[in-house]
Amino acid sequence: RHADAYLKRLDPEVGGHIEWLRKHTSELVFAFCAQAPATLLHGDLRLDNLVFSQEGCAFLDFQMVRSGPAAYDLAYFLSSALDEHATSEERDNILREYHSALAIPDYDYNSLRRDYARALMIVFATLAGNDDVQLGDGRGSAMMEAWLRRLCACVKTVELNKLLHPK
Repeated sequence: RHADAYLKRLDPEVGGHIEWLRKHTSELVFAFCAQAPATLLHGDLRLDNLVFSQEGCAFLDFQMVRSGPAAYDLAYFLSSALDEHATSEERDNILREYHSALAIPDYDYNSLRRDYARALMIVFATLAGNDDVQLGDGRGSAMMEAWLRRLCACVKTVELNKLLHPK
């Protein structure tokens, strides 16, 4: 419902993606949840919710934990953290590394790419109408502006005609 107001703020190249979402969001979410392997999701996987040390990485902020397709956390994280100028090859390398670590039988790389694209569109549908996040220190608006730029860069690569009927 906020799409018209935010179309003016977003990259013009994603206008068609917003129009597509207006027509197909329910079908997209259903296909995504029905066809992608489920796992435990963090639900808000972004750099602000990770702590790194020499021993490894710890996750914070488990308020949105739920079951769902792992590609959602992947799309959420990459759309918030990956530089907006990252190349398709760089994104593809990350997805290939992620897929090789999954080791899920009968879940090929093309299925992960399809699910990642679907998840990007779901994240886009969720975040496109947000212009501010209150983090208590005034950085919420700047964070959302940067995230939306990164997200638009990712969404522009999504082939809409392959999301619902990829074969």
